[in-house]
Amino acid sequence: MPLEEELRKVKMVVTDVDGTLTYNWILSCKAVEAVRKLESVGIKVTLVTSNTAAFLATFAKYLGISGYVIAEGGAVILDTNFNILYMVKPPEFDRDKIIKIMEKLGFRSIFNEVKFVDLGFFRTEKSKNITIDEIRKELEKAGIKDVEIYDSKYAVHVLPKGANKANAVLKVLEFAGLSVDDIIVIGDGDNDIPMFKIAKLTAAPANATEGLRKYAKIIASKPNGEGFAEIAEMIIKAKETK
Repeated sequence: MPLEEELRKVKMVVTDVDGTLTYNWILSCKAVEAVRKLESVGIKVTLVTSNTAAFLATFAKYLGISGYVIAEGGAVILDTNFNILYMVKPPEFDRDKIIKIMEKLGFRSIFNEVKFVDLGFFRTEKSKNITIDEIRKELEKAGIKDVEIYDSKYAVHVLPKGANKANAVLKVLEFAGLSVDDIIVIGDGDNDIPMFKIAKLTAAPANATEGLRKYAKIIASKPNGEGFAEIAEMIIKAKETK
């Protein structure tokens, strides 16, 4: 199917936030404009990121999106009226033990007191070179095995098995009555790969990692929010040529 035709079918844009709508934690004004343009032509925008549910739901409200909010790396899904629609409820997920182990390795706990599921950690000088495999081995020594661990470039996250962006996007499609044919997924990091694998139409700004680029059908010429705006404009133009 020609790319323009695929873009024309898009009913929902599912986008990562950090590194895709932002640069160094600063929100791109061009990305905000692009989100509003998409919504104005009837294309719903859904946010998916590792940030806290409370922050993301509020952020989504200010952006004026009409889609969904996927928070904590896929562990929590809300609508834009702050209603929790879905949350991963792990049978065994020892938060306190995981936090102690990560802090012993030199990681700094972030916002975990206000998170429902996901545990996030900043790297410090002590932990800057510790790999995901090394983290997994330390957790396994303590009897913690069924977890997802990933580095978003901004922080390292530990979640229960099955809590990821891909499964959350599939849940959102159920809620919205849509299929993978109706969406475009946009992201910039390796932690976005799972949702890129389940989508048929995928796009990334120019700052995307090499790992993610392998799964991106569209790569913008510009980075971060400007790249998102470029992709949004492609979708809108395709809609206008109906």
